[in-house]
Amino acid sequence: MLETVVRFLLTCALLSLALGLAHAGRDGGGYYSAERVANLRANVERFDWARAQRDAAVSRAERWVAMSDEELWRLVPCQTLPRAIDVTMTRQSGGNLRLGCLVCGEELFKH
Repeated sequence: MLETVVRFLLTCALLSLALGLAHAGRDGGGYYSAERVANLRANVERFDWARAQRDAAVSRAERWVAMSDEELWRLVPCQTLPRAIDVTMTRQSGGNLRLGCLVCGEELFKH
């Protein structure tokens, strides 16, 4: 039991360290660095194509921004919904390659 707890704590510490190091190289507070954001903004000021891309992205995002947190949470499917994406499967069936789950086999196909 103690070994499991120690292993868990070490894993948490390593993840925290890795996340901290990954974030240390960014100064923009998000996916893009402050320099990249500044370049994107400068492009929007300078070029029609950049303005068009920005406007299209903002337009596509408006419906999501208008939703409340509750509405967004209701879009997430429940855990009882059968899933069949990325199940990492390959099975031979009758000489033909047939995709199927490595755990439940062809039971996956009923969904």
